[in-house]
Amino acid sequence: MYNDSLDKLLSEINIPKCLLGCDQNCEVSEHAMAMDQYYMALIRCINQVTEVCVPWANSQGRNFNVPGWSDLVKNKHDIARKAFSDWVRVGRPRAGPFHVHVCRYRHILNWHYINVKHMSNNRKLILGHLS
Repeated sequence: MYNDSLDKLLSEINIPKCLLGCDQNCEVSEHAMAMDQYYMALIRCINQVTEVCVPWANSQGRNFNVPGWSDLVKNKHDIARKAFSDWVRVGRPRAGPFHVHVCRYRHILNWHYINVKHMSNNRKLILGHLS
């Protein structure tokens, strides 16, 4: 959904013709203004699609996008939190069914966190190249 939405919005942006014949050393002020407007249009598209397609999280009164955080991950997080609470309630055993249960969900949750962090780093890398 994200890729399709972004492709659609980006296809509606016209590349200024004056930029097609320029090189990086161009000093024409109109070309610089056109480049700035083009860049801002690209960033607006990325931000608009991100706001619509990437889920929002709220932490300590701040809202932010969490790439990769979906209802599936949230559900796994809730299950892992419950498993941890149950494990603590029974005295944090180092063996047995509570220990196995908490370890299994901790492993699943860590796998999701690693993938979310990887997606976030990729997004930062892409946005860093655009700036």
